[in-house]
Amino acid sequence: MNKKSALISTSLAVSVSKRSARLAVVGVAAWFLSACMVTMNGAQLNDSQLASTKKIAVVSVSADFILFSRAGMLNSTIAPLNVSAWGLDAVYGERFASALTKSLRVPAEVYAGPRLDALKRVYSESYVLNADKFDWKTIAPTVKAIAAETQSDLVAVLLQDGVFDELAPTKHLLSGQGVSAGRQACAAYSNLILVLLDGKTAEPVAGSSLYIPRAPRRVAVPALYCSKQLKGMSDEEAQALRRVLLSMVNEEMAAQTVSRLSKKN
Repeated sequence: MNKKSALISTSLAVSVSKRSARLAVVGVAAWFLSACMVTMNGAQLNDSQLASTKKIAVVSVSADFILFSRAGMLNSTIAPLNVSAWGLDAVYGERFASALTKSLRVPAEVYAGPRLDALKRVYSESYVLNADKFDWKTIAPTVKAIAAETQSDLVAVLLQDGVFDELAPTKHLLSGQGVSAGRQACAAYSNLILVLLDGKTAEPVAGSSLYIPRAPRRVAVPALYCSKQLKGMSDEEAQALRRVLLSMVNEEMAAQTVSRLSKKN
């Protein structure tokens, strides 16, 4: 990789929790390392795994914060915003539970218990060094506990994924959901991945990136979101952006994403 890229100056406008700030820093590092990585996207359940699955627990840990991102040739800005009050994860969990039940013909139920926060440790600060970008080892005990508590054979986890920003003038990775500015445009993005973990071993067994039925993978939003860098939004502006983000993970997209987890679909 080009060593000069490591010298790019990145300014972080951080206004949320320390965890969100650390994740933002990790996202910056991922810009430089992502070209060498793979994810679980495309891995499918085999016939034996599908036949032995009687129940699935579903968890979304992808959207308690969103990012504003502006990439430049020499300077870039990432500003995370805590949106846990928007309830995006709860909605996404329900949509994917419904899609899994219909597609795999296996009961899937949302898990919203006390172990939820522990799953967020999958975004380890060192995860960018892993082949698939996530720290599965750290969350293994939690995955097994959730599977045992819910009597589930698989635990489906919706996570932030990374995709190169089509609006950026440089190789710039956007993770999760948010708004990006570039090329005189302001657009919302949604880069997520659904991963199925074995309930007994906590090993990832299948995965699919969020299906986006359009190109480019963006939805234009008013320029005010970029000029404000998501700061100081009115209630009306916040709710409008929430609706946009929800539309980018709708029922059809959930169904299409889930259909890629098994060869039988």
